[in-house]
Formats: sequence, structure tokens, C-alpha cells
Amino acid sequence: MKKPHPERVDPPAGAEAVRAADGDRMGAWTQYVIVHFRRTGQLAPGCDARDFFAWYDGHKKGESIG
Repeated sequence: MKKPHPERVDPPAGAEAVRAADGDRMGAWTQYVIVHFRRTGQLAPGCDARDFFAWYDGHKKGESIG
């Protein structure tokens, strides 16, 4: 299994997704894809769910990531 790369997540988009998901971890990933699409017009967010969840876990712990 590949190592996650949380630095691939866009922190402002990630933070917006976390707020929009209202604490739902899986919902945050869905919201991240939606936020990224709205900002860029590209469906592929440049990271996968494993990267996002590594970023999300660090974000919830208050770590500064990316």
C-alpha cells in the first residue's frame, strides 16, 4: 500500500470541505471534490482519498499540513 501524501491537499479547499461536511469524515472527502471542482472546473482533485484522509486527520488534530 502506498504512503499517503497529505501535502497534495489544497488546505483552504480542505478546510472549506470540513466545514461543509459538518464533522462527517466521508462527507468531507465528497465536499472536497465538489469544492475543488467549483474552484478549478476539474473533477480530479489532484489527490486521492487516502491523501485527503491523512490531511483530514492532521487537520482535526490541529497540525499545520501543506
